[in-house]
Amino acid sequence: MPPPAHQTKVNRVYDELSRGGVVTFDKVAYWMQLLNIQVSEMDLSRMLGLEENMGVISTQDWERFAEEYPTVIDSLYYRIGDEWRTREQEEVQNSVEVQIQRQLSEYEGLVEDQQSCTKTVLDLQEDLKTAHEKHRISSGNLQEARTLQFTAVESAKEAEEMVIVRQAELDTSEYRRKQTLTIVEGIENKMRAAEKKNISAETKLVRDKRELEELLLHAEALRGRLATGETEVRESRAELSQLSVEADEARSKVTQRESEILKCREALVYAEKESVQKNSIMSQTHHLLTECEDDDTAKLKTLIATQHHLVDAQSFSGSLYLQTEASFSAAQHFMRDLTSLQEDYRKALLDREATTIAEQPLIDAEISLRKQRHLLTEQEEQYRIICKQHERLSRMRTNNNNQPP
Repeated sequence: MPPPAHQTKVNRVYDELSRGGVVTFDKVAYWMQLLNIQVSEMDLSRMLGLEENMGVISTQDWERFAEEYPTVIDSLYYRIGDEWRTREQEEVQNSVEVQIQRQLSEYEGLVEDQQSCTKTVLDLQEDLKTAHEKHRISSGNLQEARTLQFTAVESAKEAEEMVIVRQAELDTSEYRRKQTLTIVEGIENKMRAAEKKNISAETKLVRDKRELEELLLHAEALRGRLATGETEVRESRAELSQLSVEADEARSKVTQRESEILKCREALVYAEKESVQKNSIMSQTHHLLTECEDDDTAKLKTLIATQHHLVDAQSFSGSLYLQTEASFSAAQHFMRDLTSLQEDYRKALLDREATTIAEQPLIDAEISLRKQRHLLTEQEEQYRIICKQHERLSRMRTNNNNQPP
């Protein structure tokens, strides 16, 4: 590509310097210092045609400056372009670095997420193992509870059978007790009848004795009756004694039956307590079995949910690993681009530094030549003034000589 024309360079540099406003002395001095063009402020002010280091540089002043200092314009053109390209490259590099930093942050975040996900998967696997162990223990507890329930049911059946047997024995004892009481009542009735009979006999004996005492005359007649009465009394007493013995035996049998009934009742109460206790054990066993079944159902649900979470976590870990690999590949690609940009930037800096070193003598020579030219111009102007003054003096002298005395 051929180099641009001089006027294009002049316009481009002026446009670059007038970004964000107009071209001032401070902007030109700033760019001169930034681009390492060694010019003092006084010389720059003189070069720009400004009386003081202030004011706005018009287009005409800039074109005049460009005509007088074409080398400076070339240097400004190429250096400003390099500077803007450098700034753009720096902006691109900063943008790339920010993007790389963001990608690295995202990569680190993805790595942390993957590590967290891996830890979560390990925790879920540990929870799954724990859930399996708890399920195994619950199954053992459930089997034990079922065994206890079966044992409790068998014990309850045995207790019910024992209660039925004790109730039958109690009913039999109660029946025997009633029979014994009936016999005792019959014996007591007989005893009361015998006592009444005895009392009647004694009363009769007393009456007979009194009649005997009263009727001594009838003693012989009454002896037979007395003997008969005494015989009856002896018989009644013997019968009463026998009845007393039978009553004692009946009372002993009643006491024995009552003792048996009491034992049967105690056995019945013990059997009822044992039945209640076994029913309570069976109820507790049933409740424990229900709780074990509920707990086992809940743990089974937890186990299924844990397995689902584990599958989800493994799936998320796989996708996260793919994202991590993609981010790492993109980060490597950006790092290669950044390395290439940094190498190009380093080469550009070296080229610019070499160009600056090479053109600095030309700029210094141009400025020096312009200084000498201005000095020569000023000396020529002074010489012209002196010549004009000399001519005027010469004319004055000629005129003075031509005048008559």
